[in-house]
Amino acid sequence: MDHLQALQADEDPENFPAEQLQHAFLARLKPHLPAQTRIKNIALGEFAWILTPELNSEKICSAIRSAFNLPFDYGQYSAIVSLSIAVVDISTIQNISSAILQLDHALQNAQAQGGNKYYQARADRDLLSQIPSAIERKEFSIYFQSIWSNSNKQLVGAEALLRWHGLELNDIDPAQLVRMVEAGGKISSLGNWIIQKSCTHASNWLETWASPLTLNLNISSQQLCSANFLPYLTECLEKTWVDPRMVGLEFRYADFLAMLEENTHTLISLNKLGLRLVLDNIDAEFFSSDYQTLRDSLTGLSTFTLETDISLGIKVHSVKFSPELIIDVFSSENILRDHPMLKNLEQFVLACKKESILTVAVGVENEAMLKAVTELGIDFSQGYLLGKPLSSSDFDRFTRSIMYKPQGLSLIHI
Repeated sequence: MDHLQALQADEDPENFPAEQLQHAFLARLKPHLPAQTRIKNIALGEFAWILTPELNSEKICSAIRSAFNLPFDYGQYSAIVSLSIAVVDISTIQNISSAILQLDHALQNAQAQGGNKYYQARADRDLLSQIPSAIERKEFSIYFQSIWSNSNKQLVGAEALLRWHGLELNDIDPAQLVRMVEAGGKISSLGNWIIQKSCTHASNWLETWASPLTLNLNISSQQLCSANFLPYLTECLEKTWVDPRMVGLEFRYADFLAMLEENTHTLISLNKLGLRLVLDNIDAEFFSSDYQTLRDSLTGLSTFTLETDISLGIKVHSVKFSPELIIDVFSSENILRDHPMLKNLEQFVLACKKESILTVAVGVENEAMLKAVTELGIDFSQGYLLGKPLSSSDFDRFTRSIMYKPQGLSLIHI
């Protein structure tokens, strides 16, 4: 449901019973889906379901749209619901989080076409060849996804995410996009653009919040090795008045381990500037024997050292658990049973606390998952329950809308 219009005589439109409408919407939707189809609630007014390959998705979507021609009535209330339906082929997508992102991008395309539209996500084109011209045409933009404290339910920061808004490329997976930019040797120029844009937006937050929000930037090992990376980052922070202590640089943990061996001087320089080092995408593989040394180093069982055994003094500020891990361990089906990874998570979170390393759960999709990760002791959460990625202008409006209100999870669905 991407558009909702309340027709009321003398009532405040904000009093329209949206929750009742959502239940009525589902009741009207279900008869037009194949039997046994599971409907997943992504956000208020947004749903997803999986169809088997042999079904005609276009025919099903057409029937659904026809079913919503009549308004919904509740006494003096009447609502007209217009639909935006997006279809994504998940057989070519590697993981759950990528599927959700692909679906979100396709849905944005459907919404851009206007109400009651059906959008079939396009297959990937030769994207790598289009990257240089896309940079010149300024087709890239920055979105921000909010990060919330589990202890006091406060908005504490946001992660900057890259989006490509080319005419044929709106549904590309952001993780795939970054990998292709790296492969095309364009990560340095595009990475500098991301830093400059993100810092400029973050400087606006200084005017909104007495305690500024943190800004997390995803950094690749290839970008870190660029000679102009550190000077450019330092210059951007100075020009935008963004405190380095409020900026987190997110590295994939495998890349971080490689950088410890090959590029320690840059990591030390980042620490000295006060920037936060964040290990991203902690997944099940992280708990294998291959990463025992890294886990021991993070949790104080050993120290990052040079060959001369001189302590490097590299401090990791926080770690982020991947959506795949969080969804697998804390989905509604798994919360009540002893998941094999749960003990590893419990021990690692406890060890991080002892070393003053903060923890973030990414991929929190419902209240039960939020409750579970909070009880485990994870410090922060990020996910669709707490807020989808928003354009810079929408994120600024959102932060201003809650600035003077008591914060809490009830406000996150705005």
